[in-house]
Amino acid sequence: MESVSNIALNPGLYPRLPYQPLRDFKPIGLAASYSYTLIARKKLRQRSLVEVVREARERPDTLTYASAGNGSGQHVAAALLFEQAKVKLVHVPYRGVQAAYQDLLGDRVELLFDISPVARAHVDAGSVTALAVSSRERQTFHPQTPSVRETGVAPLEMESWFGLFAPSGVPAAVLERLRKVFGQVMGQADLVQRIETLGGRVLRMSTAQTETFVKEEVTKWTQLVRDARITAD
Repeated sequence: MESVSNIALNPGLYPRLPYQPLRDFKPIGLAASYSYTLIARKKLRQRSLVEVVREARERPDTLTYASAGNGSGQHVAAALLFEQAKVKLVHVPYRGVQAAYQDLLGDRVELLFDISPVARAHVDAGSVTALAVSSRERQTFHPQTPSVRETGVAPLEMESWFGLFAPSGVPAAVLERLRKVFGQVMGQADLVQRIETLGGRVLRMSTAQTETFVKEEVTKWTQLVRDARITAD
């Protein structure tokens, strides 16, 4: 199982990546994508993304945002958001997202941009405040939370997608069989329902659409990450 991080983000994060995604892998199929949700500690005075950006513009490098570590999806999502909004916040990397949540819930950091299904539990529990989602559309389980684009502070659209890939040298007949089986599995109604219940978006694409999508994602995110000077160091 590969993800947007391994395939599309890493080429921008690492100057000497030991593999080239488009050369070394062939997509079998993409399963689902998930939005990120920007959440804030419960006692944060700023109650919206617009207010957070305004505060960061007036007082640079005072607000903090946590992540699961340098180069993680949480880091990239937040760093791109604030770079596009042209404001400066302090990145606080942790060794894993659970440690980040401990400090967010303990009011020791202000913000965390985490994958929506995980953030959802804390939002629903009332322990954090949801400020925005990274997907183009609002999430059905948090319809009151705007997308980043809706807020007008940045053009960010980002989803974490997952799928199966095979080594580029795999025989064509084997690859075709794998794609057929993958399509059959992803067509199961109970699996689709489970993904959607958890807040995911099932990706229904043909082989040609999948290959085009992956190429576009690699090109897009590699350039955005490099332009924003985000690294895994």
